[in-house]
Amino acid sequence: MNRFYKSTLAIIVVGMLFTCANAEERTWTNKAGKSMSGSLAGFTGAGVDVVVGGNRIEIPLKDLSRADVDYIEKRRDNWPIELDAKTLKVKSNQTGTKLDQRQIQVDLKGGAGRELNVQLIWIGDGGNSAKYGKFKSVTQKVKVDGATMFKITYNRKGKFSRNYRGCAVRVTNAAGDALGETASQVPFIRFLPAQK
Repeated sequence: MNRFYKSTLAIIVVGMLFTCANAEERTWTNKAGKSMSGSLAGFTGAGVDVVVGGNRIEIPLKDLSRADVDYIEKRRDNWPIELDAKTLKVKSNQTGTKLDQRQIQVDLKGGAGRELNVQLIWIGDGGNSAKYGKFKSVTQKVKVDGATMFKITYNRKGKFSRNYRGCAVRVTNAAGDALGETASQVPFIRFLPAQK
């Protein structure tokens, strides 16, 4: 199983546990005054997912009461993100080239409408495979769900620039709060900067 998939599975499980632990049963009311009892389960681009009687349903924000919209807005910025990262392209010195190039795609779900920062830390070695370190950090701002692309060339012109060894990804909100993270190998999470 791909290392990213194992990390992503762990993040999804943690996110689900966070969601279940923070799921607060409440009464939801539409603009016509009809109400139902359920718990907030996630966000979509134009609405929310609510669990009602064990079923997950999507409710457009435009149909909800002002009190429900206010409730949602207070929780939206810190809601966890579903995060997946995968390697798309590789040109490696192991195939006879002098450079090691990688292209990573980071897929986000649950962030639509929020200003998010996707930070990718490229991890390399300096020729000694036992010593890894941060080669480069790149951050991109996004406001939509979907793919964010990162491309790097390890050019052998720095301390940890010889060979690609992995990467770590963190998604934060505009305030810098972590909403999700993953890494190509679990120990590489340590290369992400400490949170405030």
